[in-house]
Amino acid sequence: MNELKWWLRANATFSAFSGLVLIFGNRFLQGFFGFENAYVLPVLAVGLLIFGGFVFLVSKQEPVDEKQVNSISIADAGWVLGSALLCVFRPFGLTTGAYVVIIIVALIVGLFGIQQYRYNSRESVRN
Repeated sequence: MNELKWWLRANATFSAFSGLVLIFGNRFLQGFFGFENAYVLPVLAVGLLIFGGFVFLVSKQEPVDEKQVNSISIADAGWVLGSALLCVFRPFGLTTGAYVVIIIVALIVGLFGIQQYRYNSRESVRN
């Protein structure tokens, strides 16, 4: 498996795992994050599971579709930007722990996006 596929599969695994954590830890995470709405995390979880499945399918392609990898990296950048906006403007009054988790996840997602873009560029030069 080449580096690009490794990073895509890591992203897919992290996304799917995060989605499952949000579903099965919904009640606990509501309290930890400091909000009452029982539907926010499950809806986010479904999106993460769909995204993770899509990223995994892209990683299985031979060759991997360069445009799809770029769109995944752009989605990752959007996640990081959205996380930064949440942490700067704090529109929902989340707990301090919630903001720490948001920052950690954003750093991981940012790493995926950068590495995917980096290795996608290398793969397109080779082809």
